[in-house]
Amino acid sequence: MVQKSLKKDAKKTVKVQAANRHGRGSTTKKGKFQVVAKSKSAISDAKLKTAITRQINENLIGETAAKAVQSGSTLKTVRAPILPKPEKGGKKRKQSSLPAHKTQ
Repeated sequence: MVQKSLKKDAKKTVKVQAANRHGRGSTTKKGKFQVVAKSKSAISDAKLKTAITRQINENLIGETAAKAVQSGSTLKTVRAPILPKPEKGGKKRKQSSLPAHKTQ
């Protein structure tokens, strides 16, 4: 005897989209989520980790460029421009000389 229901009799389950999505699709997050370190030891560990990662990346770039040169071609690396940090405070809004509302 068959223990399972037949395929023609089986009910198809339809996934219902979540109400708070409002028709938007899923988005893939790219890159690592960086949490700001708060304690002094965590800050020093984070600085050390970023320095090590930077050194490893530069070493890998050099190795791949050397392999490219050996094979007879060249490899150019393009880096993003370093933008200046914005000043603290930024621009202040000019206060309007008119009152918020008139009262009679």
